[in-house]
Amino acid sequence: MISVTLGFPPSINHYYRARRGGGRFISKEGKRYREDVIVMCLQSRVKTTGPVALTIKAFPPDLRQRDLDNLLKALLDALQAAGAIDNDKNVRQLHMEWGNVRTGGMVVVEIERM
Repeated sequence: MISVTLGFPPSINHYYRARRGGGRFISKEGKRYREDVIVMCLQSRVKTTGPVALTIKAFPPDLRQRDLDNLLKALLDALQAAGAIDNDKNVRQLHMEWGNVRTGGMVVVEIERM
């Protein structure tokens, strides 16, 4: 099993922005998060291929109400961009839970090859 600690991802509500005339694009916040995850995964030498099981513990930065599933898109996209998982379609099992509030927020991701 591989474990990596990452920054707190932007919610899906902040990950995308609407384009005039239709369509969506990844926000500056989303791109910055992705770049940070790429750096952390490269430094930690996190890389898997094929089917994986993920266990994610999210430590929010404050007490605001959040939906746990809103964190998933930015996180999985960033893990894929970093090569930590080769494709998010290969996530065969997923367990997510909240942790206690931590200054700045963070997520701990455990990746297990299946």
